[in-house]
Amino acid sequence: MIPLIDLHIHSTFSDGKCHPKQIISFAWQKGLHCLAFTDHAFNTELSLNEDTIENYLDEISLLKESSPLKILTGIEAELATLEKVIQYRDRLDLILLSNHGPVNGGLFGSIFEAIADYPVDIIAHPWYFSNSSWDKLIQASLDY
Repeated sequence: MIPLIDLHIHSTFSDGKCHPKQIISFAWQKGLHCLAFTDHAFNTELSLNEDTIENYLDEISLLKESSPLKILTGIEAELATLEKVIQYRDRLDLILLSNHGPVNGGLFGSIFEAIADYPVDIIAHPWYFSNSSWDKLIQASLDY
C-alpha cells in the first residue's frame, strides 16, 4: 500500500484556516500517514515573522511527539525570503521554494540559482514551469 502523504499544508500560523491540531485530526480521520506543515514565512502580514516563527517551530515540535502521524516541520519560502528561512534550517525537515510575485530576470533562472545556492527540498507550485524547464531543474537537483 502506498502511504498517503501531504507535504504542503498551511495552518493558522500563516494563511491556513485550521490550527495544526485540527489538521492532524482531520488527516488522521482521512487515513493520511504523513504530513508537513509548510506555512509561509516573511512575505505577507499573514505569514510567519520574527515574532511568530519560534512559536510555530515549538508548536510543531510538540505535535510531532504526540501525533499518530509522521509530522514534518517545514516552511514555504519565497525567492525573496529564502535567505531568512535558511537561518532556521537546523529546525526544519524541509523547505519548499515557491514564488507568488514578479521576479527580476525570470522565474526559471531565479529558481535554478536558488536550488544551486541553498538547501531547498521541494519546488512548490510546479505548474509555473514548462516541460523543458523541468528537465533542466531535475538535472540541477541531481547535480546538487
